[in-house]
Amino acid sequence: MEVAVFHSKKYDVKSLTEALERRPEEERDTIKLRFIEARLSEQTVELAHGAKAICVFVNDDVSAGIIDELADLGVKCIALRCAGFDRVDMNRANEHGITVMRVPAYSPHAVAEHTWALMLALTRKITRAESRTREFNFELDGSLLGMELHGRTLGIIGTGKIGQLVAGIGLAFGMRVVCFDKFKNTTWAEQSGAEYFEDVNDVFREADVLSLHVPLFPETQFLVNEETIKLMKNTAFIVNTSRGGLIKTSALLDAFRKKELAGVALDVVYGEEDFVFTNMSDDNIMDDDLARLTTYRQAIVTGHMAFFSDVALKNIGDTTIDNLIQMAAKLVKKGKLDEQELPEATVAMLKGMGFNQGNLLSKMSVKSGHVRI
Repeated sequence: MEVAVFHSKKYDVKSLTEALERRPEEERDTIKLRFIEARLSEQTVELAHGAKAICVFVNDDVSAGIIDELADLGVKCIALRCAGFDRVDMNRANEHGITVMRVPAYSPHAVAEHTWALMLALTRKITRAESRTREFNFELDGSLLGMELHGRTLGIIGTGKIGQLVAGIGLAFGMRVVCFDKFKNTTWAEQSGAEYFEDVNDVFREADVLSLHVPLFPETQFLVNEETIKLMKNTAFIVNTSRGGLIKTSALLDAFRKKELAGVALDVVYGEEDFVFTNMSDDNIMDDDLARLTTYRQAIVTGHMAFFSDVALKNIGDTTIDNLIQMAAKLVKKGKLDEQELPEATVAMLKGMGFNQGNLLSKMSVKSGHVRI
């Protein structure tokens, strides 16, 4: 099965190639990776010609129109190298019988650790202090006074795996941790000492530091806006390593002008899909709000790198390759992949797992049009 891997960076080529090489030879031969540097878009979708599967990342465009074109090209699978699937029109994929797979938990520790790196850099003015010392300015005067976190309140919105890890580190710092999630994990809260609030607005009101860990859906878009910021203390900080669309950037600028917020640290920003993972240093960023935000000393912005750790890349590679190998087996079973194209050893391996001629993996758990979670 040929796989068109869109928006391939050097680290993607390395992690996916090494993951494939770790598999037995008969499994390796079931898929062929074709790496494409360009993002998936209306202009590049034709590059999927000849592939039965595509592999994409968080900022590729997998909207309804793109899926229609992929279906016309004969694509049967969309493999995400990430956990979030907000950029995928799942209804349209289901209509075309296209299987969508993802990597649900590549490394929650990587994201949680980066969240805390941003939190500490923000509250202790690390980036500002480091910039000064590069010029041999060792004075402490001039806005370097940090906020001690011990005894303060950490607000967590979203208590999945990452949210729980961030909360656990906060508790270890001696912070009070207050949370909101539509689906409460009361057992975890009782065991850890975290508190759940019934109203998300109470988390905004109580938090000295607010950390966001929810997916981007229509109901969570612009969760942080002019109104919710007004609920917060003017000494509070916000950290976002989840999805850029959770925060309305213009609301942050307004809050800074009115001194309603002490600072923000963002690994993701609204509208980032047009430039993230790309060197734009010689170009003009067309996002005026982001350009203005980066001029504020109260703001720290990193380029969607919370996931970017050695362990996470290995896990992303392994899970993605596992998903693709399973999909190749599924297509052979349905007679949509000619087993004559597969090496003899691979066909023998598949038949040994219970396949008949032109048949494959009766115990396959992946269902067409459904996301594997």
